[in-house]
Amino acid sequence: MEGITFDGSESLTENRAGSQRVKQSWVRRVWGVLAPFSRFVVVGGSTTALFNVMYAVLVLYLPIPVTTAIAAVTTTLLANELHSRWTFRSGPSGLIRHVQAGATAFASWLVTTGAVMALYELDPQPSFLVEQIVLVVAMAAAGIGRYLVLSWYVYRRRPTATNPTFRCAEK
Repeated sequence: MEGITFDGSESLTENRAGSQRVKQSWVRRVWGVLAPFSRFVVVGGSTTALFNVMYAVLVLYLPIPVTTAIAAVTTTLLANELHSRWTFRSGPSGLIRHVQAGATAFASWLVTTGAVMALYELDPQPSFLVEQIVLVVAMAAAGIGRYLVLSWYVYRRRPTATNPTFRCAEK
């Protein structure tokens, strides 16, 4: 007599099914936040590694400013396109999105450079460890800020005529 109760309340089977739907909904919401952030970290780490490889090769043949410019522009364009298509799944980037995402990369550079410059103002000869700690903390803060701007503004999914409503955790 499963599903039948004498007091008119839901049966144990119905309670379990409802509980299961709530758990699945919660998991979807958490995954909807963690999945793009995980992809953001993978893209950022991969393009940083590519930057380092490009720098190591190009610096043998070109001056440092030219080397860093080529590596930075190339990896930033690649990262922006990967973020658009894979991290946030919002489709190909147009020029406006590339400029907006590039502006977030520039803002991140300003934060990290400013943090290191502030460190040198406070201590003209910091230890390597202190410098690295400041750099990592600044990069983490800038990365989180960049992720938030990219996900909430630059690459957010916008409603279309065929799909006027949508959910963050779709796809």
